[in-house]
Amino acid sequence: MVQGPQSRYGSAMAALGGAAVVYGGSQAQPGAVREYDLWDTWVWNASVWTQAADLSPPLGRHRHAMATRFARGRANGSARIVV
Repeated sequence: MVQGPQSRYGSAMAALGGAAVVYGGSQAQPGAVREYDLWDTWVWNASVWTQAADLSPPLGRHRHAMATRFARGRANGSARIVV
């Protein structure tokens, strides 16, 4: 069972509704010479982590920015995350 995202640095986070969304970052394997970029998305709802199912995630990246983009003029008030 996965408890939450693996340790990382340089990830981005944005608020979406009552949750926080984390994307990407970088991680080095123990004993590795270089780090590698992550391309997973996690959602924290103030009690548990859930890994989001990305149908077509952007390439792995770190030290990037992320923001919430709310759809204007939509009755359901839907929102998206933009990386």
